[in-house]
Amino acid sequence: MEERMPSLSQGALIGNGVKVSGVIRYYDKYLDQQVARKNTELEEQNVYESYFGRIESVLNEDNTHLTQTITDFFNGWQDLSTDPQSVPNREAIVSKGQNLTRTISSIYDELKSLQMELNNNVRMEVTEINRLTASIASLNGKIFEGSSSTTEANAYLNQRTELLRQLSEKSAS
Repeated sequence: MEERMPSLSQGALIGNGVKVSGVIRYYDKYLDQQVARKNTELEEQNVYESYFGRIESVLNEDNTHLTQTITDFFNGWQDLSTDPQSVPNREAIVSKGQNLTRTISSIYDELKSLQMELNNNVRMEVTEINRLTASIASLNGKIFEGSSSTTEANAYLNQRTELLRQLSEKSAS
C-alpha cells in the first residue's frame, strides 16, 4: 500500500487515502504439498469407510441369515442321510436348497448393484479429474503469458492452487 498524494483544499492538505502498489503472494510449496497429501489420505479413508460399511451391511448376518440358511441346508442333508427314502426329508432338502440359493442370489445382487454404483462413481470422478486438469493446464498457460502482470498472475496462481486442492481430493476417490 502507498499513500496517495494529499489534495490542497482551502489552504489545508486533505488526505486521499492509500492505493495498492502491488500484490505479493506468499506461498509455501512444502506446506501446500503436505496439506494436499493429507487431504488425499482423508478422502481415501472416507471412501473406504463409506463402501466398506455398505458391504458390511450387505453381508451382515442379521440381514442375510446366511449362516443359519447354510446350517439348515446341511442339517437337511443330515436328516436325509438317516432316512434316504423319506419323501418329506427330500422335499425339505429341496426347499432348503432353494432358500439357500435365494439368499446367496440376494447377496450377489446387492453386491453387484454396489459394484455398478462404484463403476459409475469412478466414471464421474474421471470426468471431473479431466475437467480439473484441463482447467489447471489453461491456468498454467495464462500464468506463463501474464507473468509480467504480477496482480493478474497472482490471481491465476491462487485459482490454480484451489484447483490443485480439489484435485488432491479426487485422487483418492
